[in-house]
Amino acid sequence: MYVAYLLFCRPSCCLSVSLGLQDTYPVQPWLAKLSKMAQPDLDFMPPEIQLQKSKYAVPACDSFSLGLFICSVYNGGRSLIQAQYNPACYVKELGRVRLTAL
Repeated sequence: MYVAYLLFCRPSCCLSVSLGLQDTYPVQPWLAKLSKMAQPDLDFMPPEIQLQKSKYAVPACDSFSLGLFICSVYNGGRSLIQAQYNPACYVKELGRVRLTAL
């Protein structure tokens, strides 16, 4: 599971936001005022999108989400980030995941 995190989930891999128009697409962070059904699962959201460091997603963001999915498959269906549809819990859980990976 740690290998999948290193390959796919390292947040630093998503911070290289190159704004080549063919490689990006606009996204918005998870918002509490919208319905949960109309938004992606917060447990698999890339940090630079949720923390509003970028308004565009790059292929590396998909790799981050894929890595979290692979980890959840080997973790009994539980994601490494247990945000419970709460952006504040997301930030706390993201810090916990980063500390345990170091």
